[in-house]
Amino acid sequence: MERKITFLLLVVLATTALVILAGCVSEQEQKTTPSPTQTTPPPSPITIRIKSGPTGTTWYAQASAIAGILSREIPGSSATVETGSAISNIVLIEDGKTDLAFTFICLLPAATKGEVISGDYFRKPVKNVSVLLYTTRAAYVLITTADKGWNTVEDIKGKPIRYVTYPPGFVARYMTDMILDAHGITLKDIESWGGSVIIVNRYDDAVDLLAKGQADLIAYTAATYGQSPALVELEAQKKFVFLEPTDSGVQKIVSKFPVLIETVKPGLYKSITKETKVVNDITVYLVPKDLPENVVYTLAKLIVEHRDEIASVQAEFGVLKPQDFLSGYGKPGQPPLHPGAVKYFKEIGVLK
Repeated sequence: MERKITFLLLVVLATTALVILAGCVSEQEQKTTPSPTQTTPPPSPITIRIKSGPTGTTWYAQASAIAGILSREIPGSSATVETGSAISNIVLIEDGKTDLAFTFICLLPAATKGEVISGDYFRKPVKNVSVLLYTTRAAYVLITTADKGWNTVEDIKGKPIRYVTYPPGFVARYMTDMILDAHGITLKDIESWGGSVIIVNRYDDAVDLLAKGQADLIAYTAATYGQSPALVELEAQKKFVFLEPTDSGVQKIVSKFPVLIETVKPGLYKSITKETKVVNDITVYLVPKDLPENVVYTLAKLIVEHRDEIASVQAEFGVLKPQDFLSGYGKPGQPPLHPGAVKYFKEIGVLK
């Protein structure tokens, strides 16, 4: 009888232990194994303002493409695309009046040092500006018609030319003034040679004056690896030439600005029949330092991972690799990379 009771007691204890053990295992599985229906929550909706360039420019097209990607990929998000200019866009970021703005790398050393340029900009160093990423390139060029027989910037010296440029505040005005200065030429010199300086507010207006024979030379900012529609229209009427900087001029330019001296290949336009040196700049996307990290991370991710889509409006995006979006990182006078961008580029392995 005692053996029977002992056996039954052992059975009860063993069963109880198994039940307890099963419960512990089940509880542990619940802690370590996600529920089959559990999903990662989507990013929160983002509402931003984007300052690009004038309508019809590649910057405006880029901004519009980014706005479309944002609203599609993150439900509830939206972006307002507004026109702007490379210099004033920096000020708008600094003053917290926009969330994403396009500019050029050449302007940032003056902005971060508080060096006055183009009349009245950057009297104080900017403090609230950070970099999202770097993108496409553009060339500052002095364009004339092929029938003039000029090939370098030096060739215009002493000639009574009609020169078309822009008001202070246009980066095309600022940098082409610097190119002329590197060759010992000022706007006052042009007037003293019997020429004239014509101010317009649109790139298309400058090209139109050259096409109609009402100008001899224009300042312009041109895409380097793709065609500018206005220049395609120009050469339908007249062949044109990009005046090359001289070697001594190049040395002066690169000693002052973080720009690149690269070549436009023959065939980009029918008018370009030989390799032509140009002063190349890099487009920079700026964001305020206090823009939330998750917002900046998401913007960097969307732009880099959807670059092929943005290439539909600017072909150069199609050849950019992830590391190319840091092409200006570490160059002199650059604002810091935003922590949200740092997080993204470290995550994909292009930043240590």
